[in-house]
Amino acid sequence: MSDYITRLKERRANIWEQTKELLDTAEARGGDQANLTAEEEQTYQRLNADLDAIDARAKEMADAEQRTKDADEAFRALLEREPAPEARQNQEKGEVEKVRAWLTGQSGSRSYDVRPDKALPLDARALSKLTAAAGANTVPISFYNRLVQHMIEVSGILAAGPTVLRTATGEQMQIPKTTAHSANAGIVAEAAQLPANEPTFGQVSLDAYKYGFTLQVSHELANDTAV
Repeated sequence: MSDYITRLKERRANIWEQTKELLDTAEARGGDQANLTAEEEQTYQRLNADLDAIDARAKEMADAEQRTKDADEAFRALLEREPAPEARQNQEKGEVEKVRAWLTGQSGSRSYDVRPDKALPLDARALSKLTAAAGANTVPISFYNRLVQHMIEVSGILAAGPTVLRTATGEQMQIPKTTAHSANAGIVAEAAQLPANEPTFGQVSLDAYKYGFTLQVSHELANDTAV
């Protein structure tokens, strides 16, 4: 708002300087305002209209500022009055929420002012959740209804980082493998023929097996569990 007022004031000063320059030009010709040319008269009327508009806007802003001050004074007087019982209850709830927000760190403030002279009483107690009687009985308990399954990795095979093959059914899988590698390599002279030697291949079968156990659940547990 202050920047707007500054620009408005600068604009009025600029228009006023243009108006004075126009009148000074007419006076230098040996005339007065009545001897302005038609074009100068139009310019003079336009500048005066701009001045009137700026003055009216400044008056409106001054009136609005005064109304704001009057409204602030009225609200301050109303707030200083003794609140009604309903308003007092809402105020007490608001104070409770402020204390709770400060205690839990939600307010972001590192301090909280305790004023015994306020209209609302405030009692100080050394309470905690360490014991049931000191406050733990007032804290509700929530239950997470998702089971976190633990994993056991003690197999030597899994520790060796094997390749795990998954099939859609339990059929047998044939895995190709080599049974012998070339072992007749030797020194060969330049441009001499290399001896031929091929590896041999075979197959190994991987079978699927079923591992199972029985988990017995009582009818009562099935009805009452939250998981």
